[in-house]
Amino acid sequence: EAPFRDIARSITRAVRAAGHDVPTIAVCKVRTVAEADAIVARGDADLVGLARAHIADPDLARKAAEGREHETRPCIGCNQGCAGILQKGLPITCLVNPTAGKESAWSPDPTDDPAATPRRLLVIGGGPAGLEAAWVAAARGHTVELWERDTELGGSFRRLGSMPLRRDALRLLDHQIAAAERHGVTIRTATEATVDTVRRWRPDAVVVATGATPRGVVLEDGTPTRTLEEALDEPWTLGDSVALVDLTGEWAAITVAEHLARSGRRVSVITPAGAVAWHVTAYSATALFDRLRALGVTLLPMRRPVGLQDGRLEVEDLATGARATVEADSVVGADYGDPLDHLTAGLRRAGVAVHRVGDALAARTALEAVYEGHEAARAL
Repeated sequence: EAPFRDIARSITRAVRAAGHDVPTIAVCKVRTVAEADAIVARGDADLVGLARAHIADPDLARKAAEGREHETRPCIGCNQGCAGILQKGLPITCLVNPTAGKESAWSPDPTDDPAATPRRLLVIGGGPAGLEAAWVAAARGHTVELWERDTELGGSFRRLGSMPLRRDALRLLDHQIAAAERHGVTIRTATEATVDTVRRWRPDAVVVATGATPRGVVLEDGTPTRTLEEALDEPWTLGDSVALVDLTGEWAAITVAEHLARSGRRVSVITPAGAVAWHVTAYSATALFDRLRALGVTLLPMRRPVGLQDGRLEVEDLATGARATVEADSVVGADYGDPLDHLTAGLRRAGVAVHRVGDALAARTALEAVYEGHEAARAL
């Protein structure tokens, strides 16, 4: 929270001590009006600038003034839709606010875009894609029920809670769940959907947001690797040294590597790509690589894993063909999962209108999942 507040405080005090009556402005990762108020109240700065927070919710200030700050879409500091897209020279968007950049088509508040014909909608899956579809559709006037087969909502996104540096991301789920409850979505957990149970519910349309099955990496010698999910769920099985083979370049992989290193393990990150974590925006990568260096994480780009034997993983340099080994009690593989969709075909044969979103369509990141959930709700 507001990691550069101390710098603003030091500058403000120096300016005042020098006798200058010049206002100072604190910036960077201030995400709520309450955080900004606290900075001003302590005298750390005279003004506070919020950029990403306003992209996440352009009504941030108005909601706070009206006593509705709890309804604000929270910035989670991920940099995926804003800085990450900007780095590619494309118009920005926002992971938590898919309307950013599409204001000519979608109003930021779905209640301003009521459905022409209210319908009976079933959402299957309570991860970021399903929750987004559910609350936005309900806000537009549809009758919405959400079924989640697990005992709690959040899908694989919930695992971020086990990593201290990533817990901010759970603000997204908190917002989506609160919005769903506020707009009257009926939520049923521990509820498995089948074609027959869906047909008996008689929906006008179904959103399938069932996620993906995790997939690891199989080494050349046939050795299977643990998935990222298994590494987080059963860290005691990994040993003292871990090699993480990354085929994605996404935050999900590199953040697990950092988390394992923070737990005291010796970690190597191996990828056949020309760089490690190539999908992480430069805006975040500088601090990321500083942290990895401080933790002693070994980074091995342009390497192909060959096989694991006696606590050593053999890797091949793709540029020279030379082979070497790295210490590894276990190997974790990061790859995109396999879409988990056992319902769409059967539902369509039964004449049910189906919208497939998120990882159930194709395994990617939460940016695409939330966008597609929102898009499906706007199309109904």
